[in-house]
Amino acid sequence: MARRILAWVLLAGFVLLLVNVMFFRLYWQLSIAIYIIVMIGYVLYSSRARRLENLERIRKMKDGGSDPEDSPQ
Repeated sequence: MARRILAWVLLAGFVLLLVNVMFFRLYWQLSIAIYIIVMIGYVLYSSRARRLENLERIRKMKDGGSDPEDSPQ
């Protein structure tokens, strides 16, 4: 539950950051710097999550279990 609340708070903060960068331009340079840091963090985290997902899929294949995504339906 706490993770879900944290996710909503981060989403709201990101939306407010975008609105500030596009319209209000308060502390514009600082807002742009924070936006760039968030983008870099997202790219690094998403690539890490994708690598972990692929690693888990490889481990399942080595254990002899079939991947449900690869099976025809």
